[in-house]
Amino acid sequence: MLRDVIVDYVLRNRERILSPITGEVDEAELPSIEWRFYPLRRGGVFTGVDGSVNYAEYKGCLFAVVNAEAVTVSQGVRRAAAGGFADFILPYWLPRERAKTYMSILEARVAAEALSNNRDTIMLMDGSLLNAFPKALRRYYRSRVAAEYEGRVYEGLEGGCRGVCDSVVREYVRGIAGEEKSGEDVKSVVASLELAELTASLSYLVEKYSGRILWVAKNSTDNSLFRRGVSDIVVLDHLTRGRGYLPVGKARVDPPRGLEASKKLMDTDIHVYYVRLAEGGPVLRVEAPGVDEKTAVKLFGLLADVSPAGYPYVLRVAHRDVIVRRRDLESIAGLLGLEVLTAARWFL
Repeated sequence: MLRDVIVDYVLRNRERILSPITGEVDEAELPSIEWRFYPLRRGGVFTGVDGSVNYAEYKGCLFAVVNAEAVTVSQGVRRAAAGGFADFILPYWLPRERAKTYMSILEARVAAEALSNNRDTIMLMDGSLLNAFPKALRRYYRSRVAAEYEGRVYEGLEGGCRGVCDSVVREYVRGIAGEEKSGEDVKSVVASLELAELTASLSYLVEKYSGRILWVAKNSTDNSLFRRGVSDIVVLDHLTRGRGYLPVGKARVDPPRGLEASKKLMDTDIHVYYVRLAEGGPVLRVEAPGVDEKTAVKLFGLLADVSPAGYPYVLRVAHRDVIVRRRDLESIAGLLGLEVLTAARWFL
């Protein structure tokens, strides 16, 4: 059996397979770094935002469940804002990438809602701002089309979610699926609208709440610091000990062009840090718009106080709450009379 072949391979090559993440790091070959100390502080109020998506593929369509939640810890754990939908991703083109884009839009809108309702909280977003824009959609993006809808997106953001957040352009896109247009025309309009909303949503957050919002990643593919075969975050996990941080420098977001929102994003300095929040905890990558090192030291001290095992508690709770498991997908599909088990690839 194929499984036996794989098990045999793993047993024979265990050390070589694990060597990139368990091997010793030769410090002499690496640039010198200064793992800097930050003092613990108390009294910070944090909100964490995470999203989730799951889907089942049918003949000619994809049914997706997408949601996002903001969790605040202030005199107890509570939900600060939430959003989500269950729907077919139409038209049937790049459905997985677009479902994840809708998740990112929901995360941004949920964060904006939570921040508007709590002027004292620091917002933690799961993931990376610098890698927020999917390359698959950008190939079809048309700035002229996107600019037509930018104003509508901003109106939706300024008005707030009023309970449950959702995408503004999703219904426009569903309508486009039924119009008589060539495939390429449909693709360019769909990609442009969805990226316009994502760009405007992120720009709104950065412009209005710079200094109060951090993107936190457990993992990262970036290796620009050490130029190794593994990411910088892996090297730092081996190279450093204890609580501390490393300022990497400033970066700029590269959003789709042609929007006012794009200009605002591109003009914002994104300060990048690596930080460990607890002894023995993981190194995290933090992208912080408008947060200089002096401010970052204060925030890390506050954040370490609410990060058991070195990971922010509010992000842990948000992730646990939003995750859409297969049984959840099947239950929601069942409410609509859909049978997940008879999806497009049922015959394989």
